[in-house]
Amino acid sequence: MRRLGVVLGWAFLGISLEAYAQKPSPTLSIPTFDRPGIADAPYTPARGSFQVELGTGLSGRIQSDRHQEVELLKPAVLLRYAQAAGFEWRAQWNYAPPLGSLDDYLTRNQTQLLAMGAKVRCGKEQGWLPDWGLMGNLVIDPPHASNQEQGKPLGGDLYLVTMHNLPYGLSINTNGGLGWFPSSSSLVPVGAVAVNWAPGGPWGFFGEVYAFGGRGQAVQKGWDTGLTYLLDRDKAQIDLSWMDSDLSQKGGGVLLVGFSRNFSKAP
Repeated sequence: MRRLGVVLGWAFLGISLEAYAQKPSPTLSIPTFDRPGIADAPYTPARGSFQVELGTGLSGRIQSDRHQEVELLKPAVLLRYAQAAGFEWRAQWNYAPPLGSLDDYLTRNQTQLLAMGAKVRCGKEQGWLPDWGLMGNLVIDPPHASNQEQGKPLGGDLYLVTMHNLPYGLSINTNGGLGWFPSSSSLVPVGAVAVNWAPGGPWGFFGEVYAFGGRGQAVQKGWDTGLTYLLDRDKAQIDLSWMDSDLSQKGGGVLLVGFSRNFSKAP
């Protein structure tokens, strides 16, 4: 069975309406939740704080005209620690950029990837110049890291990430860079563009369409939509969304749920 959890990763091109992910709040000067959706912002957690972001879901696809198969996705876990203002260390289990060849690799080897990296906020928004930063990961397939016969167990990615705030609670953020994954024969261009909207209050809503691909690969596309809700004076967030893509095959889709929590000494 094809694993559909890979749609939790990066997109080659995306346009989204997202609420509250990385938007200002009364408690945190810049909330830092990377969930949900595809594109991330250059913001990092408050200095000295630790953050956990969890996600899982159900995938389904029609096996025949009368039978639909449902599978519980393996959890995705993102850990973030802000060592300094504007700098964080990151570690993510079940890291899976949405590439068809990588989906095949994960299914064939029945494995999940570990990504370890960092994000640094390099510049603050000034006029028409956006907030910007860099984010990179070392990607490892732990079960095959010492077995060269399994292919390339090590890979990585590097992104330029930006955020530009607009009137009426709107903002635009972009991700763009290159990735090299265990299934890749060459560098793969990766990126995303997002339009965000924060209407105010604890509720947020988002919708997203995206496409992704790389050199020598067919372009794949999809969409997702859902909602978020802020808790505990904006230091926690729950999210619920529905995602559909070429990877889910005919009649399929993914129902995703997530929880994020920032642990800080600040009240």
